[in-house]
Amino acid sequence: MTYIPPSADATRTYWQHMPQDPGIPEPTDAADPELQRHLTTLKNDFKKYDTANEDVNGSSFLGRFFDGPDGRVSADDLKAVVKDGGKSGDFTPAQVEAARYFLDHPEALAHLDTAAAPRNGGSHWERPDGLVGLRDVDAALQDTQTFAGGHTFISQMPVIPVNESSWTPQQKAAAVTLAAGQGLDPEQRADQQMFLNTLEAHKDDAAWLQGYLRALGGARSGELLYRSLTAGGRDQATARAALKTLKANQSLSESDLTGAVFKTSPASKSSVPLKTLIAADELQQTIEARRTTLSQAGPDSMPVDTSTYSSYDALLTVLHPDNAKVISETATRYGIPPALLSGTVASEMDFDHAPKDKLHDGLWRHAPDGLIPDSVWTAGEKVGPGAGITSVHADTLKWAVDYMKEHQVPGAAEAQAFWDAEGRLANAADFPQSVEAAAIVLAALTHLRTGSLPSDMSPQDMAVTWGAFRTGVIGHTPGGKGYTLEEFRAGQRTADDANKVVTATGDEHTRIGGNAYQSEPYFQYLDGALG
Repeated sequence: MTYIPPSADATRTYWQHMPQDPGIPEPTDAADPELQRHLTTLKNDFKKYDTANEDVNGSSFLGRFFDGPDGRVSADDLKAVVKDGGKSGDFTPAQVEAARYFLDHPEALAHLDTAAAPRNGGSHWERPDGLVGLRDVDAALQDTQTFAGGHTFISQMPVIPVNESSWTPQQKAAAVTLAAGQGLDPEQRADQQMFLNTLEAHKDDAAWLQGYLRALGGARSGELLYRSLTAGGRDQATARAALKTLKANQSLSESDLTGAVFKTSPASKSSVPLKTLIAADELQQTIEARRTTLSQAGPDSMPVDTSTYSSYDALLTVLHPDNAKVISETATRYGIPPALLSGTVASEMDFDHAPKDKLHDGLWRHAPDGLIPDSVWTAGEKVGPGAGITSVHADTLKWAVDYMKEHQVPGAAEAQAFWDAEGRLANAADFPQSVEAAAIVLAALTHLRTGSLPSDMSPQDMAVTWGAFRTGVIGHTPGGKGYTLEEFRAGQRTADDANKVVTATGDEHTRIGGNAYQSEPYFQYLDGALG
């Protein structure tokens, strides 16, 4: 299922499907072999541990009626196994060794305590209670693999011991943060403010921040970072400063970034890797810097952009597994690089989707039959607004279909079938339909520029192609007002216009045009991420 930006209620159909939490990875040599061995012993011999306290110490008077297997292992059970030490013959040396390990490693035992807690962003099940179930052991084994080689995280869930007297300052701060977010609506929760205050107080102390995030666990840390970064202003600046400190200290390993997953809201049915969030934030900063550079050349050089979505929304959407599959299969069908189509979807979301587009798209999908006139889809008759997240206008799509047929571009038959398909009008705003319309236009533009459909394009070439996608090619695409054909093929503005911008900005690269220049970071990132 696909990612739903928190502000996209009116366009929820774009992102109907959400990814499931990652499964248990294949074992790797990087996993902690000692911890893994003891967890495996606890899993395989769980029933022995379950009743160890009663078996070794006997039952109380009431316990004679209530004691027995309950599916939970307590610290008292572990202590009983160590007390017995195998002398009775009831426990093997491996079982005794495992019990002693968890008693000697409070953090490992604290991890076990809530390892299988529901990942719903604020459940009382996250609170440590000193009882370990078999599901906790299974979840801890998964975490051992997921965070193999991790520098910060060891668990998706909080890692805080039951005994408050043993808490570190970081664990205490994490417990306070978690308590502030328990059982409340996201708009009423105080945990984000406490999270930000803590980051601010220790913004230059990587070790402290590392212990705090570890105690919070990957799921809650990711959620709080997401809420802080997407809030903008002070919240964003504080979160960025903390991430900068952790990065400089190499506290976030690849295992931390890929293993820690979070939900964008408590209602979400899936999780996003922390790596994707950080990549989105880095893209956001890069794009902001490029727009600042362009502003030095004056308002005429600045692209007209929308603010409905940001890099966070765009990147999380196109990298979602279900969306990425749609994009990849569609790109292959029309002979264009997946990064070109993926970057175009992201750029359209970030730069060219306004509130009126959201409203229109929602009406388009849910309007009664006949409300949207067929003439919208008749070439030259009536342009109408562009439907869907890629905002392809009908006359531009018809131009692309005709161009592909006339020049025998591979995929021409599929493009014509798409144009002719019954029901396309009603579904034009849906994600797969909108992506396919974009792919057809991109294929035509790519062929117009190069005379073929190259399997490999540089990020700059992709960005220039999106520049033409957004504003057209003068004299060729309907209503084209962007590049001339010569500029489009050269990948830069005419010498006079380009030189003025380059002189004003001091950046030679700005000569490719404002739209291409600001969107290029998307294509650079996706070209690497998608191979």
